[in-house]
Parts: sequence; structure tokens; C-alpha cells
Amino acid sequence: MQAMLESKILKIIKRVEQRKNNANNTLNVLLTAYFPVALKLRPAGLYRLDEFNDKVNGLSKEEKKIASELGLALAPWASVNKQIPLEHNWYFILPKGSELKENLNFNFYTYVDTGRILGYPSCCVESAGEDACLGLNSDLRAIEHVKLYKSQGRKIDPLVYYTWGFIPCKPSCSKALETGHKIYSAYLKINRNVAEAYKRICTNWIDIMGEIAEEPTEKLFISADE
Repeated sequence: MQAMLESKILKIIKRVEQRKNNANNTLNVLLTAYFPVALKLRPAGLYRLDEFNDKVNGLSKEEKKIASELGLALAPWASVNKQIPLEHNWYFILPKGSELKENLNFNFYTYVDTGRILGYPSCCVESAGEDACLGLNSDLRAIEHVKLYKSQGRKIDPLVYYTWGFIPCKPSCSKALETGHKIYSAYLKINRNVAEAYKRICTNWIDIMGEIAEEPTEKLFISADE
């Protein structure tokens, strides 16, 4: 079964790479969300529909086909969050047969519940929830971390940012690193090029934050030992 799944993953990647439009964004979503869930390395994933293609009002045949091939189901955010209609273009990626029964309202508990569904480390979920309660943007905290590490000459293992948009509580978070390295190792068993492509996605996330860190930003109070 595992060998069959790995073969399907390679075929899907090859098919997507042959597309003329939006191939890179699609591969980002597949490598950070679809495939890790299919490989049982993450309980669920989350992505925005327009990251996969230009549609924002319904799933494409390609999305449904890939999900079916991998034994996955796609559940719209709106099915568990009735109060934010603008979030209709976000979808949870789940193993087929899974259900989401939570009512996710946009407050502190959104971060806690969504993070639990996605299998994020509890320490990272709590940090994001605390940021929200204080009216802070977690991206700014991540940017400050990148700035701090750069000023100290310290390197960040890119695999700590194991899925696009995920913000760990700190760059040295052992639980986030564990997940990132499990995904990377699983891809190594499939194909080294796949593993390195995944690592580049994680690295790109740090690079983007590093570029923003060069610009004036709101200062967050992060201690040197973080």
C-alpha cells in the first residue's frame, strides 16, 4: 500500500509539472499539505483555493481528482465556520471519511481548534492564540525571530516551517522540527528531488520573512534566548 501511494505521488507531481499555469503554487500545496496528510504524517491540512488555481468559488476537477487519488476529502472552512462567509475559499484536507464538527468562530479558540485539527504543536498553537488576544500578527513575531537569529549569526533549520504559513512558537521548537524532518525523510524515501523541493519551499518561507525583516516593522518583545 505504501509503495503504491508513493508511486501515485510521483505520478501526480509529474502531471502537475507539465501544467503551463500555476504549477509551482500547486506543488507547494501538494508537498506541504496534500501529501503529508496522505502519508499520515499530518492529521489534516489547510489551503486557500486561489493558491491552487484562480478559482475562488468552487473546487476544480483537478483538485477533486488528486484528492480522490490520494484517498483524501476536501471540507470547506464554511462548513465549520458559519460566521465568516469570506472564508469560503479555505479548505481543510482530510483523510477520506473524517468529519469536522467543530464550530470555529474567529477568536482565540479559532487558533486553538484549527491548530488541533491540523496537528500543530500545542506550544505553537498557544503562541498564535496569545498573539491574537493581544491584537498582534504572528507573522511579525516570526519576522522578529528571523531578524534576531540573523543578528546573532545563528541559522534556522528551514524544516521548522514545515507547512506554508505555519508559525512555530520559536525557530528551535523541537516538536515543529520533528514534524518537518519526518516529512522530509518520507520524501527522501520517495525521491531526493521531491525532498529537496519540499525543503526549498520551507527555505523560501524564511527568505520571505528575512526580506521583510529588512524593512521597518512593529517591534515585538522577543528575548535573546528564544
